[in-house]
Amino acid sequence: MLVGTSQATASRAVSRLADNELLIRERMPDNAKEWQLRLTTNGAELARLKGLLDERLHQAALQVASHYTPAELTRFNQLLGELLQLSSKTFQDID
Repeated sequence: MLVGTSQATASRAVSRLADNELLIRERMPDNAKEWQLRLTTNGAELARLKGLLDERLHQAALQVASHYTPAELTRFNQLLGELLQLSSKTFQDID
């Protein structure tokens, strides 16, 4: 299961990936309730590219952060946390 997600959410994510031919799911031969998941060639390439993108973004963030003191970064993180909480409270009752 995806960390921090429900079984239903993980199942939908796996279905979308399979529908887009990014992974293959096969029933386990000794347990019909379990699935084996394997990336397709396209899925593996997408994962590789995502890793490269994540690394570039991380390096860019480090470059930006290098211009600020640890105290300034701590305050900025606090502000972002407060904005995220405000956002989730503001939109929690919208269907």
